[in-house]
Amino acid sequence: MSDNDEDLFEQVACDNEPTFSTSLTAQGFHLETDKVRWFYDETGNDQEDSNTIHWKPLRGADSIALELEWRKYCTYLHENKDKSCGVNDFGANCRVEVKGGVYEIDLPTRRLLPIYWDGPPVQVRRGVWFYEKSWQPMKETLASTIEIEHIQRWYEENPNKDENIENLSSDAKKSDEIITDSDLPFYEEESPPIEETPKEQEIPKKTQKIVHRAKMRGYDIQWTDESNIWINTDTSKMSVMYRYMKRAVKIARGYKEPCDIADDYLPLTNVILTVHGIGAFGDPDKIVRNSKIFTQQMKKILKDENKVKKQPEGRIMILPIEWRNTLTLDGGRIEKATPDKIRYTREKLNATVMDVFYYYSPIYQQEILDSCQRSIQKTITKFQKRNPDFTGDYNIFAHSLGTIVSYDLLTGWLPSQLGLSIFKDDDNETRVIRDLIKRHIAKNSEFKSRLPVKIKRFFAAASPLPVMLTMRGYQGELSGRLPSPTEVVEEFFNIYHPSDPVAYRFEPIINEFYKQVLPVKIHAEKQKSKPRYELIEPKMLNDKRPASPENDNPLDHSQNIVSDEGSSRFSKVMNSLRFYKKERKVEETQSEPELDNNLEIETTPEDQKIDRVSVQSASSTGIGIENLIPGRTFRVDHELQDFGWRLTQEMATFTAHTCYWRHTDVAMFVLEKIFPGLTSD
Repeated sequence: MSDNDEDLFEQVACDNEPTFSTSLTAQGFHLETDKVRWFYDETGNDQEDSNTIHWKPLRGADSIALELEWRKYCTYLHENKDKSCGVNDFGANCRVEVKGGVYEIDLPTRRLLPIYWDGPPVQVRRGVWFYEKSWQPMKETLASTIEIEHIQRWYEENPNKDENIENLSSDAKKSDEIITDSDLPFYEEESPPIEETPKEQEIPKKTQKIVHRAKMRGYDIQWTDESNIWINTDTSKMSVMYRYMKRAVKIARGYKEPCDIADDYLPLTNVILTVHGIGAFGDPDKIVRNSKIFTQQMKKILKDENKVKKQPEGRIMILPIEWRNTLTLDGGRIEKATPDKIRYTREKLNATVMDVFYYYSPIYQQEILDSCQRSIQKTITKFQKRNPDFTGDYNIFAHSLGTIVSYDLLTGWLPSQLGLSIFKDDDNETRVIRDLIKRHIAKNSEFKSRLPVKIKRFFAAASPLPVMLTMRGYQGELSGRLPSPTEVVEEFFNIYHPSDPVAYRFEPIINEFYKQVLPVKIHAEKQKSKPRYELIEPKMLNDKRPASPENDNPLDHSQNIVSDEGSSRFSKVMNSLRFYKKERKVEETQSEPELDNNLEIETTPEDQKIDRVSVQSASSTGIGIENLIPGRTFRVDHELQDFGWRLTQEMATFTAHTCYWRHTDVAMFVLEKIFPGLTSD
């Protein structure tokens, strides 16, 4: 018997049938609550296509909560079946929160809906009867009919139940497809099976006595006893060939394991607001997809016992913030002015890079800030309404331009504040202009957060914020002119890939001395030793190379670039790929080497352009992190490792800026900062 046999039974059922019956017996109320299981389609398909659907069970606590609420709803409809009562008349809520409070299920329509963003509904199915091989739930209309027949045969009073098999209930007889035929044998005649049948699904032989049988909805259901039930397609009206090919599938009443109320999510202790950057125009679901990818990376880490040193005491809820697609901005004038030549490329640039120009515009910047603020306000308001007792931390994980938008909301930045950085002269005319700007700023609450909650941690990924602050006249954390992100949140982390052309370091603009301090290396997923980040001593960079155009990035010492002088760019790429394949074979046969920040990077014959760079501990020079900036006890710049990569900088640039959402090391870093000691030694 193949796995497609169960799909065949699903396809026979009518798609236009009602989702459920009002009969309490048909709904399986004779079955214990913990034996009923609720499922959702993990493929996310909202169409009744059984070939692609895969039903995934909800957690035990969610399933029990849904079943209890569903039984209340069905009981109410049953008691008021003579009245015109509907969902709005039902006292209890017909929607139940599931999956940690991120989704809710609408019980009458059987749809899983996101709470905090707009998204397509996902199918939900209540399982009473199951295909025993895969434990996938049967279609509810078919399960209800079988349940009625099963209850009347085995649980209701019937003096001749051992001989009589024609006792269908009145509800079941409403379908014209239901036929009972006690004279029809289990098989017309013996025939060799088309496929080998697993032992646990062995088809009952003729010697097994069929004590009850019914044909309903195009199926042939046979009972050999109360717990051994088989389903087959009704081939009585088919050709002889189809009769020989028919195969039975064993079905079971109740799920294989009872629901456990303790199978629930951990208490919610942290909320992360994910803010997107450029490239979201025309794709409002992009930040939702990236947030789901980020969530899956975290779940994968938490399930890996080799990575998790201790289990967290709470859990994280990630809520996406979409701010781009509600904006009107120029009203489409840029699109009208776009030439038709290379139209596709121009449209891509308009949907991505144009967002940067919009934000630099004093006209549209405020509109973007207002849109992001409204989106955060709406999400937080909805969250607090559903979680009034939440006392955990709020955090922001922003990407690219989203880091600048988030910073400006955290500080209450106004475009007019830029005037204070422009007019620096001390003449009378300049002082008058500065006084006017200051009065305008004072009316709008200078440097006051525009967010509805206090943000504890700010994770800035692929951030150009250092460039933006420099253009606004930022002169360091202690200058007092503009607030640093480290002053508006308790913890600020700048995460970047060394090959990301958009990302910049933040610490050197806080204090110039940081130029000689290497960024903290984010632990790699397969790294053996993972010390606590706060225990890692700052490493100093002693660059002895002369200034030259070839050495434009003294900090990028982690790439091993293969290049033949005088060769074309194509040859460089091909050489890198060949070297990468060769190195990959060597790495597969050797154990993973430990990463050591104290190693000295030496020149290799393959890389003639990288000179010797010596790295030394800051403690050896008598300088600690607390001496770099007063009051600072944590590092800001954190760099992803290129360990294992052998590609050129040009190739890495194409994917570096968008890698943060799916990068396991980033997810592991965020978990470590929220739950200290979770993944570190």
